[in-house]
Amino acid sequence: MKTMILLMAITISVIFLSGCADKEPLPNLGAAPLSDQYITNAINADNKVVVALFLYPGGAPCQQQQVYLNNLQAKYGNSLVVINYPVNDVASRQAMSDYLIETVPTTVIIDDDGYIVQKYTTLTDDSKLDRTISQLV
Repeated sequence: MKTMILLMAITISVIFLSGCADKEPLPNLGAAPLSDQYITNAINADNKVVVALFLYPGGAPCQQQQVYLNNLQAKYGNSLVVINYPVNDVASRQAMSDYLIETVPTTVIIDDDGYIVQKYTTLTDDSKLDRTISQLV
């Protein structure tokens, strides 16, 4: 019984501590589709991390996500480019299709080499976004 409790405590500790690392390696989810000229231009610029936000402008979670990203844009300045793709905009439909967007808000983070390193498909708090972006800038 004591062994079982000890094993459970170790397992739980490992799970909690695994999320606490400062510099976790970011996944490579593949090259970003470059059908959108805004993203292509931003990626081709030196040292630019691109955040594509797919949102419904009238939705509260989408508006909150936009506030989080605006704050991060202010923090990182020219090293970060945030591009908004409203779902009710005809021009955004191709990008939504390319990035396989099914729900909003969806935040796609693209490194300066043009690779998708993270895709959040729900309202994501600013600290989580900041952790990911800080590893790239």
